[in-house]
Amino acid sequence: MELSNILPRLEGVRKTGNGYVAFCPAHKDISNRSLSVTEHEGKLLMHCFCGCSFGDILKAMDITPNYIEPELEAIYDYTDEEGNTLFQVLRFFPKSFKQRQTNGDWNLNGVRRVLFQLPKVLEAKENNKIIYFVEGEKDCINLAHYGIAATSISGGAQGKWLPEYTNVLEDTKVAIIPDNDEPGRKHAERVANLLYGWAKSVRILELGSRDTTEWLKTRNTDELEGIYRDTLEWIPMGAVTREEFNQLKGHIHYIQDKFNEHLDKPNKKGVTYKYDKIHLEE
Repeated sequence: MELSNILPRLEGVRKTGNGYVAFCPAHKDISNRSLSVTEHEGKLLMHCFCGCSFGDILKAMDITPNYIEPELEAIYDYTDEEGNTLFQVLRFFPKSFKQRQTNGDWNLNGVRRVLFQLPKVLEAKENNKIIYFVEGEKDCINLAHYGIAATSISGGAQGKWLPEYTNVLEDTKVAIIPDNDEPGRKHAERVANLLYGWAKSVRILELGSRDTTEWLKTRNTDELEGIYRDTLEWIPMGAVTREEFNQLKGHIHYIQDKFNEHLDKPNKKGVTYKYDKIHLEE
């Protein structure tokens, strides 16, 4: 699919530095040109900053996706703390993903794995801001459009969680937004369990939409903050909360004192047992 075949089908086309912007045909885009149209390595790229998918845009232009080859939809750079690209995730339409190194190899062998948008995550951590953990890079970018720090891991719900991710999110406030399906919910709970006790707080937000991007089409970020405030902190099944632990300490101190009282005292048979006194660690 060539750029010259797409531009005549769009309204409000305007040339930019490295491509074009236009009114997105997949939603009521009448004031802001939210659709970016470019070419990369001979492939057409279209990105709607309001979250419309590549397929929705094609459908709105009466282009049947069943008869097209996979098209490159977006390239997501995973960078180090300084913003240097470590590897990339490429999203194609129909929906599929590939990972590649900066040298072009289609694997991540020997490549350092990091959270998506790592510099923004570290900045949010330093400023004690909420870090939103979502299932995919697209959701991260759309949240970032509103100044919200968001991150994800390569592979989405099927991605492997690494200890390095926990280290970065230690002592942070994390809000996890799952995709509204069974794999998404399981992924959210798995991440919440792994962060529990490391992060300052963990909450799983229920938006009721297919994913974060879909929710943002009709809602605003003020509502997201309200949902966060109304959501209780995540406690893994069977875990002891800090409040429960503090209540339990009183009982343990009582048992400790009673035990220590009987040390070095002979029993009814005149036998004295020697034990070290026990002390509860605070």
